[in-house]
Amino acid sequence: MGYEYDDYGPGEALCCRLYRPSRISPQVASILPVDTPSVNESGARRGCVVLAKHPDLITTLSSLPLLCCDDG
Repeated sequence: MGYEYDDYGPGEALCCRLYRPSRISPQVASILPVDTPSVNESGARRGCVVLAKHPDLITTLSSLPLLCCDDG
């Protein structure tokens, strides 16, 4: 089973469709989703996504093996 997401009702599901730069904010420069197979997670297997703006922070976060860089 892969990653799933929390769903709080119509229009309130925390799914990948919400994490597009055009839907978040023009200030978000990079979206870094989890880059770890769900089988390596425990519990509800929800994963995470990190939103970043500052170029230095994006560079640092992109170097973490648990995140992958996706510039939208």
